[in-house]
Amino acid sequence: MSRINASNLVIKEKSEKCFEDYLNNHGYEYIKDYKLKGGKEIDFLVQGKNIYVYCDVKAILVSKDNSTNMNVAIKRLRKDLSELRKKFNLSKPDFPLILVSMNFSNESITGFTYARAMYGEMTFGLKPLHHMEKGNAAMTIKHNTGISGILGFNYENTIESYLFHNQFAENPIPPKFFPSTIDVINSRDSTRTNLELLGGTLIQPYIRRLSE
Repeated sequence: MSRINASNLVIKEKSEKCFEDYLNNHGYEYIKDYKLKGGKEIDFLVQGKNIYVYCDVKAILVSKDNSTNMNVAIKRLRKDLSELRKKFNLSKPDFPLILVSMNFSNESITGFTYARAMYGEMTFGLKPLHHMEKGNAAMTIKHNTGISGILGFNYENTIESYLFHNQFAENPIPPKFFPSTIDVINSRDSTRTNLELLGGTLIQPYIRRLSE
């Protein structure tokens, strides 16, 4: 195994452990490495009040030049969303499905970045800041409707973790499903004010946890 693959495996294991600690601390019941139809696995099937939620954990990493360009983070998020959807092949998830995104880079990642990954690139000019009509969106009325949202997870301070809901989700996740996290109800039609507020929504880095 190469050093890069070994490092990615360590980060994957630590990311899952971070989320599992959170579930245990809040008294959730869950099944780890849940087997899906077709033989693929989802990291966690979490039981809430009268609902189950699929949760798959991924990490945004430091890039080759030791930086975290926001465009790199967006590409990573879109790739993670695509791979998550493929786990269910042609079928639709029977429960809400969440991508749990850990920030193992060396910079904070804003909600603005998550919004761009979900609903496409943004622009301004004659109109205020808005999502572009053709902006390479990962989530549309016809695409990735089986994914309920992205949980930008801050392990060190989960009260500053943010659940970005997918407005097009066929199985929306109920607000306040995850204790001590903040629900972000955003959309492709969000106003300039709402979009600019996302700039203050920070998913903090914790690359230092690799040394623990």
